[in-house]
Amino acid sequence: MKILFLAKIDYSGLTEGMSRAFRKKNFSTQIFDTKRYRKIDKYFKRDFSFQKFEKKLKEFCPDTIFLIAPMFLKREYFEIIDKFKEKNKLKVVGWVGDSFKKEKENIEKLSLIDRLYYTDTGFFDIYSADNVEYLPLATDPKIFIEKGFIYKNKYNCSFVASRTPGRASFLKELKCCVDVFGPGWNNNGIQGKAHNFKSTKLHISKVSNIYARSRMVLNLKNENNVINGLNQRSFDPCAAGSLLLHDYVADIDLNYEVGKEILVFRSEEEFSELYKKCMIDSEFRRKISENGRKRVASCHTFTDRVEKVLSGLG
Repeated sequence: MKILFLAKIDYSGLTEGMSRAFRKKNFSTQIFDTKRYRKIDKYFKRDFSFQKFEKKLKEFCPDTIFLIAPMFLKREYFEIIDKFKEKNKLKVVGWVGDSFKKEKENIEKLSLIDRLYYTDTGFFDIYSADNVEYLPLATDPKIFIEKGFIYKNKYNCSFVASRTPGRASFLKELKCCVDVFGPGWNNNGIQGKAHNFKSTKLHISKVSNIYARSRMVLNLKNENNVINGLNQRSFDPCAAGSLLLHDYVADIDLNYEVGKEILVFRSEEEFSELYKKCMIDSEFRRKISENGRKRVASCHTFTDRVEKVLSGLG
């Protein structure tokens, strides 16, 4: 069986992780990166990406097309898929990870997808159908590796994410130190605080190393695209053996035993209290992080997600 991924390759490693997990199941996979030819599209030939995608479909002849973040894909890709689908026994899978609006173009895109998965249960209130299921994000245990409790001596608490107003506002209220990495943190209006900022996009291997060297990892949702859901930062730190301090979202109870496998807070004050407890009580921190690591390793890897998708394809 052949699977073609259609996605914008970014630094999260999501598409590559799913592709590797399918290959472990003896599937042949290829990835078509939708941003690869953007400069050619912009400066030389407007529809070059679409021509390359159509050529890829004809040459690779996949049995399944896997759309990562389908709402961000241009309408022309769906037109090409629809035309190819008419001539071939092709199944289309979509994985939606960002909140969207129930507008005509989005619904038309979703109608072309045979099996649709949401990373966020809140999306079901926007659009639902018989072919839609919940499928949270996951981690790649080949990349996020636990390196031992003693190794965690560089960062007390790290946070790797792009800047959003909500995240910046939360950090501004904290007195405890957080090491912050990610795009947009320059000139962020939080100067004078105890935090350390590094405004940069990091390769996934460097993110893994930061988590492995962190006593704790902070997770704050992106308020612009999350309703109830988790992100990859909800799983990667646990795989790396760090204790995860997660802001409360409704889907967390579907994936973890709160208080035993991860710690959850609903305010800056709750976060500060948990931070202090974890700094003082290393044995408490070790037990939570180990329980979280076991949970992720047993049911929150890309291999687990692939098995769910395959059961849906029949």
